[in-house]
Amino acid sequence: MKTLYLILLVVIFIRVTVISGQEIAAVKIHSSNESGDNASANNLNSGESKKITVFNFDVNNIVPEELKKVPEEMTETHFLGDQIAKKMYVFKDLYTYREVIAIGNPTIRTFFNKPRIHHSVKKIEKYIKRSVNKGEMTLDDATAMFNNVLDIAINIYNMNTDQFEDSLRLAGNATDIILVFNKVRLNYNYVNR
Repeated sequence: MKTLYLILLVVIFIRVTVISGQEIAAVKIHSSNESGDNASANNLNSGESKKITVFNFDVNNIVPEELKKVPEEMTETHFLGDQIAKKMYVFKDLYTYREVIAIGNPTIRTFFNKPRIHHSVKKIEKYIKRSVNKGEMTLDDATAMFNNVLDIAINIYNMNTDQFEDSLRLAGNATDIILVFNKVRLNYNYVNR
């Protein structure tokens, strides 16, 4: 019973820490400011510290190659355009698969690889569509944001994303999920030797 109580207490503490914006778990932790210079760090009052934690993934940019493989007749239309439609096809191809439930039963069930990432991307897509329809976001801003999210999701598919997925799990709504995606840094042209 004490162990269960301790685990619950740790989970609550982590949730409060992430919600308050103090720190998000990272694959590789780097303390720096967003601009990369010391000017904004020097503007902090004494006693304050600014720690920005990011998820760094060393990846080969597989998006261009994957987009070449997409058959034109297979892509659906997307409200953000053809490029996003192709990336959604690649995303679905990577993150979903279908299997027959039982022999003789024609029902096919859809399963998800890395369901936390899949569901987060779909949640962001719905949020963006709703924001564009309400006029809260321009189509160009929406396209740029979702393009970035899809690039991240596609490129990190084969990576160890456990800590990233934990942060997505702790994010409450679509705007929190977008903030987690904004903490991802893709280091392209990584060569695994």
